[in-house]
Amino acid sequence: MRQRIGVVGSGLMGEVHARNIYARSPDAVLVAVADADADRVTTLAAALGGARAYTDGFELIAAADVDAVIVASPDHTHSAYTLACVAAGKPVLCEKPLASTLVDAWAVVEAEAAGGSRLVQVGFMREFDPAHAGLRAIVAGGEIGRAVMFRGSHINPAPAAPTTPHRCITQSMIHDFHSARFLTGREVVEVFSRWVPRAPGSDLVRVVTVSLAFDDGTIGLIDVNAEAGYGYEVSAEITGEVGVAATAFPATTDVRRAGVVTRDVTPDWQSRFAEAYRIEVAAWLESLRTGVAVGPDAWAGYAANAIADAACRSIDTGRAEPVTLRPRPEG
Repeated sequence: MRQRIGVVGSGLMGEVHARNIYARSPDAVLVAVADADADRVTTLAAALGGARAYTDGFELIAAADVDAVIVASPDHTHSAYTLACVAAGKPVLCEKPLASTLVDAWAVVEAEAAGGSRLVQVGFMREFDPAHAGLRAIVAGGEIGRAVMFRGSHINPAPAAPTTPHRCITQSMIHDFHSARFLTGREVVEVFSRWVPRAPGSDLVRVVTVSLAFDDGTIGLIDVNAEAGYGYEVSAEITGEVGVAATAFPATTDVRRAGVVTRDVTPDWQSRFAEAYRIEVAAWLESLRTGVAVGPDAWAGYAANAIADAACRSIDTGRAEPVTLRPRPEG
């Protein structure tokens, strides 16, 4: 029997997931899409096989013929919709971040633990990106010895709208915080943030850097360029005791001509991680079939929120700030 999936959110990310369910997931059927924008959700639902359109995400979650839910609505709504899924006993793939505050992220962790079964997967899709998954396998396999340093770089061509350092950290760099944990297998215990304004005296950001200290003495550095102008790139590198491993440049073509080597750069995150999103949803659907959960759990979402919270505090204080995690609840 095919899983009946509902998607909350019909914006860009919601549409990516809805189309992957509709067109590329033979073991699932898209039955419903929800969005506060009635015109947009009606248009998308009609284009995807006549799925039902809702303007209330909670109504979709409660629907008897929705077996599992993808939450891809605005960030500040993620925790409420995810908590509704947990209360209904329905598996949920929640886009990052798990919540817009650390308190709300912890509420999801507690609610899931109280229910006694794992229902939440968080949309840190880089775990499913072949380059990142390959790097994790190398590190976990010990091929470069014990990891001693993590480096992550995240380059955006231009923001949809200029952003602040805090929003850059919570909405963009939070992916890199998860990558740091995923690739090293360690927890971050302290961070120190610096940023460069878009223009002298501006409250808007061009570049943010966050240095990391891990619980085993490993160090790290993450940089996000909010508007590089030339394209989209994400890379990760682990320095080990006996070698270095890094994600490869996405598949492209090198051209050597007139003494110059040129290489295409992906224009946006949709292009760079299209395959990762497909693999992510396929893995989630397989977990629904088998009952064996995969991918980033609610705790991973909470931990990334905790790092982001400390990094934002560091922006405000100009000092290194601790990352404090509550004990993982039993359940």
